[in-house]
Amino acid sequence: MVLPSIITFNVRGLRNPVKRKETFTFLKSHRCNIAMLQETHSADERETQQWSKEWGEGQCFWNSYNSRSRGTALLLRGDWKVIEQKNYHEGRTQIICLDIDNTDNTTILVNIYAPNGMKERGEYFNLLLDTIKIYQGKYTANDIVI
Repeated sequence: MVLPSIITFNVRGLRNPVKRKETFTFLKSHRCNIAMLQETHSADERETQQWSKEWGEGQCFWNSYNSRSRGTALLLRGDWKVIEQKNYHEGRTQIICLDIDNTDNTTILVNIYAPNGMKERGEYFNLLLDTIKIYQGKYTANDIVI
């Protein structure tokens, strides 16, 4: 089994086309299989469809909030068997379930952008743990990557 290379990156916005191109070039140059991005500042589906075309390396999953804050993305390079993908918490959480080695062993990837405030953060992580437990019960997951 070949393990994927994963990179996580707070991009602090991808709306600027030059910055977006530089970010995608950086990710491609590091040959990561899975990129987990935070703070994409993506506003709508039309915008993220264009960004997916610009990525051009495989599947893209976006969790948009608005053009000034939040937003997460999972960019997959290559051909991955995606079992399920779902967005939660208004631009803060993405969960994607993959069969990484084509043996029906599920890997659960969780891409988060947590709130800054302590009270919000505590509530957020409690909800996140409850959500992950649902996926653990649904799939026989060998790995969970957060």
